[in-house]
Amino acid sequence: MILDYTLIQNKFGEGFTAIAYSGKSLTQDELINRMTERGTTITKTDLLATFNLANEEISKAATNGEAINLPLINASFSISGVFDSPMDAFDGNWRSAYMNIIE
Repeated sequence: MILDYTLIQNKFGEGFTAIAYSGKSLTQDELINRMTERGTTITKTDLLATFNLANEEISKAATNGEAINLPLINASFSISGVFDSPMDAFDGNWRSAYMNIIE
């Protein structure tokens, strides 16, 4: 993997922190074009429909709070913040919800 980065002084302690950056961002259409250029018999229309269906199902799963485990990424959810009691409800003013993504 090629990952470009720069190092900056860590403001909270000793050492340096890496800041990663990419040279290019690929769109779904660019990925589909790369896939069809490989000589596969799958059409651009088929790939677009497959991507759209996968995106819809992944979005639904995330909306329902379901973890997603795929060959490319694993995603799950977590909540930060302190709760005062077992009956305390989530309040976005004091707590945050995160999607954790692991490659």
